[in-house]
Amino acid sequence: MKYYDVDGSGSINYEEFARGMRDELAGRRLAMTKKAFIMMDRDKSGVITKEDLIGIYDVSKNPYFINRQKTKDEILNEFLSNFDG
Repeated sequence: MKYYDVDGSGSINYEEFARGMRDELAGRRLAMTKKAFIMMDRDKSGVITKEDLIGIYDVSKNPYFINRQKTKDEILNEFLSNFDG
């Protein structure tokens, strides 16, 4: 998260998201990146926020959840802790 959030705003805008990709984006890869960003930007604000991620992050496949070692909230909070720095 910190790698993508260049301006330290606590959210990722499209430019930060695209900049975070390792290789130059062109053609099909650029189109896929834009589609992924649009899917994650659930509220269509132009930035990916914690609230956007809460709406799409599914813990049901997480091995700690499957093995009942952690609750859904514990896993989600751990995942989102990268937003807090």
